[in-house]
Amino acid sequence: MVRLVLLRLLESYFRHRWLYLVPILILTTVGIVTAALAKEQYLSSGVMYVQEESYLASVTGVRTEGFDWLTPATRTTREINDLLQTDTFVRGVIAQTSLESRMSGSTRLVLQTMSDVREAIRATEQGDNQLWVLATWENPAVAYELANATIENYIQWHINTDLQDSIAAEAFFFDLIESYRQDLIVANQALETYLAEHPVPLRGERTELETLEISRLQSDINLAAARYSQALNSEEVSRLATVQTESDVRQTYFVLDAPEIPTDSERSLRSLALNVMVFAAVGVLLSLGALVANALIDRSYRFPIDAWHTLDLPVLAMVPDVTPKQKRQWGRRKVSEPTRQPVAPEPGLSPVFQPETTPVTQQQQTGGGATAVMAAADTGNGELSDLLWGSAQGEEATPQPALSTAED
Repeated sequence: MVRLVLLRLLESYFRHRWLYLVPILILTTVGIVTAALAKEQYLSSGVMYVQEESYLASVTGVRTEGFDWLTPATRTTREINDLLQTDTFVRGVIAQTSLESRMSGSTRLVLQTMSDVREAIRATEQGDNQLWVLATWENPAVAYELANATIENYIQWHINTDLQDSIAAEAFFFDLIESYRQDLIVANQALETYLAEHPVPLRGERTELETLEISRLQSDINLAAARYSQALNSEEVSRLATVQTESDVRQTYFVLDAPEIPTDSERSLRSLALNVMVFAAVGVLLSLGALVANALIDRSYRFPIDAWHTLDLPVLAMVPDVTPKQKRQWGRRKVSEPTRQPVAPEPGLSPVFQPETTPVTQQQQTGGGATAVMAAADTGNGELSDLLWGSAQGEEATPQPALSTAED
């Protein structure tokens, strides 16, 4: 079976070998043209270092995180790549570059700019705590701006995310402090008013009722003062948490290697050759696919093994291919005719001509089984019929004498 498959594939290839080279040539040409027309790209990169927990967080407990299987670099890389899919983050990056002028154009230009920026920026991890932020653009200055803006915008996004709770708490306590301050003022005024209306008697002491009322008003003042003081302390804690959060983020995410303006283009001979090789490999795959498809579709009998495998019959003889060979000489084709020799006719038959080859002998199977005869490819000029039926000049075709037979 393996031999049959190999014969089929080889026969299909050599029958149309030049045709199978067409996909390879076409795709190789496309690869060369694509590499020649490709625009130069400049790459700017920055390296960030991410700590598991900063010193400030370990001392103050400003940031508490649970157990995570992901490394800090992996987590940060995923966050950056996910944020690049949002319009808000991309707009924030573009706002820090010279591409901001495009954002005032048409809607189509804005969407195209944002799409180009998403494709130009990517983040890749490098170890457990380090990651690269890469930006590619046709202009080296824009590539530098994109890489630097991505890092700064991510750090600021993290700061804003962590500050949401503390800022909300600070605003809440600010409003609460104002309310408690008014309560304290009212309590003090109530006590002052009562004391003004009930001064200390010149003789003797205050009555028990006045003493109880003054004690009650003083308790209201103490309670209002305590609430006011507690609100002030809470606001101070919230303000301190805001400062600590920003410092903690700056300590957790810091830049090891800041992006720089690239001087060399990423377009090199190696990348161009690799591009051409990829297109050529695709062409080879297409040619192999066409070769296999042709071998599967072709159901003709071309080899003795085809008859053995398909018909389960023995091959007794094969008719040779006597197609004239074409030779080139000085740019012109010369067709060589097969040499014919006269054969002595039997009594009652006209002389015939036959090729210079040995007559094909038909073998007869003595076991009484079926017989299969293989024929060569079409000759196209009738030489196959001339082998079987002779023709004399000016005479009608006469049957060729019967071929000799030989027992197995």
